[in-house]
Amino acid sequence: YYPESEVRKLASEFRNRNIPCDYIHLDIDYMNEYRIFTWNKTHFPNPKKLSKDLLEQGFRLMAMTDPGVKVDPKYKIYKEGLKGGHFCLNPDGSVFAGPVWPGDCHFPDFTQIKTREWFGSHFSALTNVGISGFWIDMNDPSLFNEKGTIDDDIIHPNEGNPRLHKEVHNEYGHLMAKAAYEGLEKLLPNKRIYINSRSAYLGTHRYAGTWTGDNIANWDHLQISIPMLLNMAASGQLMIGPDIGGFAGKPGAELLIRWYQAGCLYPYFRNHTINKKCSQEPWAFGKKTEEIIRKTIQLRYSLMLYIYTSVRQTCLTGIPVFRALWIDHPNDPIAQIAEWSETEYLFGDSLLLAPILKRGKRKRDVYLPHGKWYSFCGELVFEGGKVHEIDVPLDVTPLFVKEGSIIPYIEKPIQHTGEIYNSKVSLRVYPTVSPTDSTAEGEIYLDDGDSLEFSKGDYEIVKIQGEKKAKDTWYFKISREGKKRKYIELGEITIFGEEKSNYLVFEK
Repeated sequence: YYPESEVRKLASEFRNRNIPCDYIHLDIDYMNEYRIFTWNKTHFPNPKKLSKDLLEQGFRLMAMTDPGVKVDPKYKIYKEGLKGGHFCLNPDGSVFAGPVWPGDCHFPDFTQIKTREWFGSHFSALTNVGISGFWIDMNDPSLFNEKGTIDDDIIHPNEGNPRLHKEVHNEYGHLMAKAAYEGLEKLLPNKRIYINSRSAYLGTHRYAGTWTGDNIANWDHLQISIPMLLNMAASGQLMIGPDIGGFAGKPGAELLIRWYQAGCLYPYFRNHTINKKCSQEPWAFGKKTEEIIRKTIQLRYSLMLYIYTSVRQTCLTGIPVFRALWIDHPNDPIAQIAEWSETEYLFGDSLLLAPILKRGKRKRDVYLPHGKWYSFCGELVFEGGKVHEIDVPLDVTPLFVKEGSIIPYIEKPIQHTGEIYNSKVSLRVYPTVSPTDSTAEGEIYLDDGDSLEFSKGDYEIVKIQGEKKAKDTWYFKISREGKKRKYIELGEITIFGEEKSNYLVFEK
């Protein structure tokens, strides 16, 4: 979004319409003629004030950086790169140049420690004005030439041990992410760094999340988003997602709604389009569409503590938070069939989402693995190990909960994640299906969401164990761990499948 006035208008629209949002993205138009680590002072005369004002409304800014450095003798980054020997070379030893957004560009050799340190230090152009999210693009690396990338015989100096680009190509984006992360660690001490990279390699999860690149606003690309993300997750990438609604072209209202619903539990949740002509904000298709999308986004935010707790589990265990059915059910042959494994997904230990992926559909078949499963609203209980036909009206996100789960839920609508800390947390209990000895358990993790103090124990974990002792009697054991006592305030308990469903929590 640009210019500044457009960004401010967008932020106001989200808040005035009560649609939750945490981040606004700045594409390459914030730069001075696409020179990386610069600002277009016409579009953004005072980015520091803009960042400060938006933060007061609960918004943060994420800005893009490409690898290409514009060939311009007056440009500071260009001059430093030449002097420091930071760029890739032609076979004859001259500096390689290739066309991208700014015109001819030189490309940093990220195989070099000195180059990674040099490049990473220049993120100060963003951190100094309050940018807190970092989007690195075109790092395949991408060129505007017939091949679309750097030729195989281009040389990476590699600090005296030259390598050909064909040896480096697949890890170029990974090394750029590493450069960005290590530079930002120095610029933002004791802060968590979030980088979103278009290209990745094994191990990139240590430095950056990944989105799936420039997709298209059509039903085919909605459908393939799920197997793409499941494969990325199984390969180690944690923070992943496509551009909701599609990047190129313009979705219709139905496609945009269904994409938001399918993406309700994408780890990385972003609507992104190519330009204003393809506007696809939640309100772009009228009030009915806006209301359904608002409801979908609010569902995600209501589940944010479950999402956050589940992401932490992935950080501890390596098991993907966004995962295919066969990860949790490796001995179930039906869970490996593409009809189910590529059209549904699990999120964490308890939730299964089975979205509508085809135009005009108001029903779909869902395979639920073995055990009992509840509809999220708790009204229906399904036998696992079977295929069920379910109704999915346009305003419904088809979400299922595994029996025995306790899901933390923020009842009062919030507008951004900063409001979690002032919100009571309800417990939605989906007990094991039994006439007498039903049980359920769950966990909530919360820290300050910003610093590294969690590594010193500055967090709170609430563990909940529930057991039905008699016909109308439930006992809940609630324990707390970590330095942040009562960081999480518990509200009402709702037990599904019971005649009496609502209970208040009185905790010692």
